[in-house]
Amino acid sequence: MTKPQPRRSALAGQSVIGQPMAGLQADKPTPSPQQVRNQKITVRVNEKVADEARGLFLADLANDGPTTWSKWVEQALIAYNKQVRTRLQTPVQPRGAGTLPVGPRGPIN
Repeated sequence: MTKPQPRRSALAGQSVIGQPMAGLQADKPTPSPQQVRNQKITVRVNEKVADEARGLFLADLANDGPTTWSKWVEQALIAYNKQVRTRLQTPVQPRGAGTLPVGPRGPIN
């Protein structure tokens, strides 16, 4: 009498151990391109301005405002940019990171 063959488990062959890397990479879906690319910027501001901004962010957070500091600052910059574009009444092209243009400067505020 011969022994019956053991049943093959449904999980047999599912282990990633011992599989070649090419087989694992082929199973990964290709990532979709990111629609909006976020860019990190660093700015230095007066301590009083920074404290006031933090307070306003926390007050706005309690009133269904943006839930992250980055999003709050982004919305504030968008609002200020819109105000400046209206004041200048001329199209201004976005500038990438790099050196600032040199030229005559008027009052800051």
